[in-house]
Amino acid sequence: MKNILKFLSVITLIPTTSLLVISCTSQTKETTKKTENPTQTLSPDKQTINKIKNILDQQSEAFGSFHTFQDVVDQIKVYAKNEGIKELDKLELLDKKLANKTLTLGNNKNNLKLKYFDIEIPFVLKNVLENEVKTKYSSTNPNEIIQLGYKKNDNYIQLNIENKTITKVPVTLPLKINSFYEAFDGLKSKIVTNLDKWDTSNVKILTNAFNNAKNFNTNISNWNTSKVTDMSGVFFDAEKFDQPIGKWNTSKVTDMSAMFFGAKNFNQDLNNWDVKNVKNMAQMFWDATKFNGKITNWDVSNVVSTNNMFADAESFNQDISNWNTSNVISMDGMFARAKSFTWSLRKWNVKKVVKAQGFRIENKNNLDDDKIPPFKNEVKEYIDD
Repeated sequence: MKNILKFLSVITLIPTTSLLVISCTSQTKETTKKTENPTQTLSPDKQTINKIKNILDQQSEAFGSFHTFQDVVDQIKVYAKNEGIKELDKLELLDKKLANKTLTLGNNKNNLKLKYFDIEIPFVLKNVLENEVKTKYSSTNPNEIIQLGYKKNDNYIQLNIENKTITKVPVTLPLKINSFYEAFDGLKSKIVTNLDKWDTSNVKILTNAFNNAKNFNTNISNWNTSKVTDMSGVFFDAEKFDQPIGKWNTSKVTDMSAMFFGAKNFNQDLNNWDVKNVKNMAQMFWDATKFNGKITNWDVSNVVSTNNMFADAESFNQDISNWNTSNVISMDGMFARAKSFTWSLRKWNVKKVVKAQGFRIENKNNLDDDKIPPFKNEVKEYIDD
């Protein structure tokens, strides 16, 4: 009898256990299904949206006729990143077909519709000028720029700074600017706050950027110069400038003429500069009276002109005896009055040199006939004139 009851008890338990197993399995599948197919859509908080709207308001007059709709979005993203806004890939034009449309001249003529995640944000540009963006200054400090001005000049978009006493600029350099031609010409300030923070990775032209900026000595050693092709006259007569720019990327530069002409205090190690593409070094260190930076490793094999390169560089005495000068054509005044230079240049290849007038003028004692390059007789005849 006991065995029969035991058997019936087991049979009675089986259906209950099975139901429990089936129920648990069903719940697990439902939970997994919900996890795999979330119904909620991520959306930014109100504070983030207000930050974006504030940026748009501040930049409503910061674009010119050379900008496209996509240019505007790309620039706004930079400012948004500076404000700590995340997931900027979600900030885009509502209608992507308008990406390449250029801005229309005039007031309130450009109505852009942006979206951030699923939220639409209108952006009406106030005043779009032809090929220009106006500089704006702080209402409390006339020497502080709050909006950088720039303009189209031939094939470049050029930074345009007219105030020569500025002491502060915005942290962000507009993406469209690719030329600093004479941007800080005649600048009177020693330090320009935030200049060191600029992302200059789009800049191609530095010609005469700090020409005659006699007091300028802001540390711009971290500038990204990887796209720069012209550095001629960058620090022309920038008498006080002496910052460690030895890490600048100069691999694409073709012209360094007069780069440190009259930069009387400059004396930095430039040995790691990649100058293999430079063709013009004429007047590069002319009257850079303190310069004695190491440049031994330079590959000058493509240089054509070294006219007055070290003229009046009265402190210079680095070993450049192994330079490859095989393509140099003109060496006029190269070491004129460079009274400290004593290295022998007998190993230089000067077969292509046709001019070397005044090569060692007022410097014959240091560069005697045993030290000068093996010039052709018709060239050597004028090296002291």
